[in-house]
Amino acid sequence: MEQEDASLREDCMKALRGIDLPRPFTVEAFCSQLAQQRNRPLHLRPGPTRSAFAGICGVWIATAGEDYIFYEAQTSRLHQEHIILHEVGHMLLEHRIHDEDARHEGMGSVEALLPDLRPRSIRRFFGRTDYTTWQEREAEMLASLIGVQARRLRTRKSSEALVKLGTAFGLGLPDVD
Repeated sequence: MEQEDASLREDCMKALRGIDLPRPFTVEAFCSQLAQQRNRPLHLRPGPTRSAFAGICGVWIATAGEDYIFYEAQTSRLHQEHIILHEVGHMLLEHRIHDEDARHEGMGSVEALLPDLRPRSIRRFFGRTDYTTWQEREAEMLASLIGVQARRLRTRKSSEALVKLGTAFGLGLPDVD
């Protein structure tokens, strides 16, 4: 299991190479930056409540020209950000549904989210429910790695502000690396 976790983390770190996090970090700024890097619009939208959407709290839908990420609206902002980052993980790792039955089951959900979208135009579809597959575990790991880096950026900014405030009051707080 330890070897498997190390491999999982390594795969995710490779996927993050060349991806810079915006400063200050917000999930919206990060997704906007990804859209520009990938030259594909990326739309973030609150989805229906989890109970109304078969237990799914996040969905990534890729068409030929753009991406959509739907997230649970009735949860905390922190959880929403993690759901979005999880779906971004599927996107960056270029995950695909391998089970055709699962793909067809998801099409009804897609039609509920994007009624004007023709099902044939959908290239990829993922719904975030559990973590039993390798792809779900990869997406979860990638979301966690991005989240940790984002928190470091936020903490660093807060620490820098405290140092400046301390300096202004002559408290001599240590510099932040």
